[in-house]
Formats: sequence, structure tokens, C-alpha cells
Amino acid sequence: MDTKYLFIKDNTWVFRIRIPKELQFYYENNKEYLKSTKAHKDNLEDAHKVRNYLLSKIKLQFDYLRNELKAGNIKTKAEKLAIENKLKIQQARKETPDLLSEVQADAVDDALQFIELDERQKTNPNKIDAILKSDTTGKAKEYIDNISNKSFTSFLDEFEKENKRDKIKARGLDQKISKLKAFSKYHSTIDGIDRPLVVKYKNYLFDKKGLTPKTIGGYLNPLGQYWDFLADSIGVKEAQQGNPFRDIKLPKHLPGKRLAWRAKYFGDGVDDVKDLLETKSSSLNSNLKHAIIIAMFTGARIEEICSIKKDDIKSHQQVKCIYFSATKSDRYHSFGRRYVPIASQYNDLIKKLINETPGDYLLNETVLKKYNKRSHYLSKRFGKHKEKCGHSKKEIKTSNLDKEISFRDFHSFRPTLNTFFKRQGLDASFRSALCGWKEDRSKSMADDVYLKLEQAYPYHKRKQDIETIIKLYSWFNSNYY
Repeated sequence: MDTKYLFIKDNTWVFRIRIPKELQFYYENNKEYLKSTKAHKDNLEDAHKVRNYLLSKIKLQFDYLRNELKAGNIKTKAEKLAIENKLKIQQARKETPDLLSEVQADAVDDALQFIELDERQKTNPNKIDAILKSDTTGKAKEYIDNISNKSFTSFLDEFEKENKRDKIKARGLDQKISKLKAFSKYHSTIDGIDRPLVVKYKNYLFDKKGLTPKTIGGYLNPLGQYWDFLADSIGVKEAQQGNPFRDIKLPKHLPGKRLAWRAKYFGDGVDDVKDLLETKSSSLNSNLKHAIIIAMFTGARIEEICSIKKDDIKSHQQVKCIYFSATKSDRYHSFGRRYVPIASQYNDLIKKLINETPGDYLLNETVLKKYNKRSHYLSKRFGKHKEKCGHSKKEIKTSNLDKEISFRDFHSFRPTLNTFFKRQGLDASFRSALCGWKEDRSKSMADDVYLKLEQAYPYHKRKQDIETIIKLYSWFNSNYY
């Protein structure tokens, strides 16, 4: 029989398992967990039974602690003791009602480590009530809330699993969880959450954190979803009284405005895109330069460009095109998924990338960052390079309602082309087809318009219109790539 997790000490089998490094703090910084099986060295069969029981128990404990660490719940002595007692309560619940009552009573008694009972409360028959009324620091309440699942984040794991079942994308889910944890730092328990508290939290985000009303709405929405989950899926009584996170009135504010790149063609006196390609910086590598050139003639988003595969360079209606496949705009209309004719001014660049770039993608950016976004690396580079060229960082957090937020970013190539085509007298639906958006941002008729344009706006004509973009970039030539 095997002796894994076992060794002999003083003629007795002892259970031993290594404690994961990230959990050692919980075990007084010990690297190993040791426990006697009380089985004699000649009785390996009994040692196995005890070992299997201890192994199951300790692994359950490890998993629980990891989840608590992930949720950010292990911070104070009260929380550490609460976790320890919750584990004991979970184990006792599987055994006998008497043992469960005894363990729960011991867990409540442990709250006395944080307070000294007020003389008037020593005769109170309700021990929990007596403890809470004697608590002047909040430590005992924090502990009681934790062992009784009253912590606001008590059901975060279950909420996360529910969202995964609903196929919520990783990025959206992480954003939800971060908003819930942010609120738990402001108010840590389920108790006491009502509309006046939520209004105070809204004002705190606006006045102290300087967030825009739109961003504040992005905080309150997942909080409302979590509250509904507590009411409907968990049955938390406090949450079943109504949802205080819904329909909170937010201050009015001026929406941000994305500007087109300045150009001498527009009468601005400067050519921003020329500066982007000529200004030297550590951020402007060949990949970023090539992405900028493709954006100049397509107006595509950086994620769309980074996702172009060599197989996406194909002939459509006998015109060489870039095919942009699934995009962010798919949920609005079909213009995002489109063929864009390749202008002759950068056709040689496309040939070069196909022949020289290793792998399947047009741009040699193979590092997939979080959420499987290929553009993460270049987005960061572009932001730094843009600032180097004198364009300020986009203000996304400001509660100054009197200030109109305007900015330029990579996506400014799209309004730049739209402005150019508008000045060229191009019909709005044609501009939409070339730029991959609808100017009025409405979904109605978008798909029908897309299908009609396949015939009404043939691709040889689209290429002719795209070729005129060189008027906007009269300075551009093959030396830039």
C-alpha cells in the first residue's frame, strides 16, 4: 500500500501535506500541515483511512481559502477567524444537528475576542444582540456578518458562476466584480443597504472620486444585477424588499466628443497623421506604423486591424479588398463586417506584410493579452506615442459638468475619413459602407441598406472613392513603410 502524504514518527503514522505558498500566512507561516493519524506503524490500513479523511478536509480548506483570497475577503483578524469558523460550521452541518449547534455557539463566543460585554448586556439572553450592542469598534459586527453570510461579497462566487452560465464575456464579468468589490469597501455588509445609502454612494463617486455620471451608471448597474441575484437566486430577505440600486437619478453632463485628426486639407494648418508617422518615439515600432497606415485608408479600429489575417486579403467583385470580419459594431448593424478595397497607395505594404510577416496574421503581434485582445499591446503604444506628439490623454474620469470633453484617439481615423468623404459630396449611406458605421447610429434599416449597397455601390466605384483619400494625405508615399 502506498505511503503518500504519510511518514513515521515515534512509531506512529503522521499525515503531512505541503501548504501552498500563498496560503501559508493562514497557517502561522508553516510550510507543511502535520497531523498524527494515531495509527501504529504496523497498521497502515487505519493510517490510510485517516489520511484520506484529512486530505479531503485540507483540500476543501485550501480551495475555500483561495476563493476568499480571490474575492479579497481575507484582510483582518476578524475575517480570518470568521473563515475558520465558517469552515467548521460547513463541516458540522454534514454531521449532526447537535454538533452544528455546538460549533455555531462556539463561533458566536469567539466574537468576544473583539469586544468586552457591556455590564447592562451581560443579562441579555440574546448573545448576538448583546455582543452587537456592546460593540463600539465595529470589529465584532464585521466578524458576525462574516460568519452569518451578511458580508456584501458573501455570494460573489455564486454570482460569478451564474454570469459564466449566461456566457458573459470575461472582460465584462471582471468589470462587474471590480464594481461590486469597490462598493463593499464603501459599505461592507448586506444590512443597511437602502435608497438613501445608494444616493450617498452616488454622490461619493461624483464628488470624491470625480467620476462622470455615465461612469457612475456603470457602477450602479452591476450592483443592481447583484442585488436581484441575491433576491431571486439566493433568497436574501433584505434584497427581496426591493432594489435600491435601480432608477437612481444621475447628474446631467456633456458627453465626450471624438475629434477628427487635423489636416491642412481641412484648413487646420497642421497634419496630425503626418506627425504621428514622423515623430520618433520608443513606442512607434513597425507594427504600430503599419496599423496607422491601414487606418488612414480604412478608418478601421485598432482591434479590427490587429485581427486581420492574411486570408482576409481577398478579391470581392473582382476588387482586391481587406475583409473585416466579426467586430464590435456587429450588435448594431452589418456595416462593421465589411469588404474595404485596398488603395493603390498602400497596396505594396499589404503585399510586403503577407510575404514577410510570420504566422497567420497581417501584423506580427502574436502576444494575446487579457480577454484575448490582440490589440492590447499596440493600443498602449499608440496612447504613449500620441501623447509624445502633443495629443493629451483622454479624460475618462471627470465630474466637471461645465467642461466638454473632447479627445483624439486611434478611432479618430474613422471620423477623419467620414469628414473627408462628406466634403467630397459622398452620400451618407456610401460613407457608412466605406467607414463601417452608420452616421445616425440607428439600427433601423441598417442591414437592408447594407444589402442594397452591395449592388448600388459596386466595389470598383468604392475603390475609386478610396483612392481620392490621397488628397487628404498629399504628403504620403511608400517611404513611410
